[in-house]
Amino acid sequence: MDIHSEVILTLHFNTLSLFLNLRNPRSQPGILELILAKARHGNTGKAEVLFDKSSGMIRSLKEFA
Repeated sequence: MDIHSEVILTLHFNTLSLFLNLRNPRSQPGILELILAKARHGNTGKAEVLFDKSSGMIRSLKEFA
């Protein structure tokens, strides 16, 4: 990780989930994991959101709870 960075955010999307969604276009959007790997003045952590590949939209899981 870069020592000069204030924040490093990474994204993780399960490619198997993407493959299964491509085979079944009516399936639910996949889970995208946002990973805050470095925050110079704050906490690090993870959050899961929904990624709809057909529209490119990222939405909160709370919207569908």
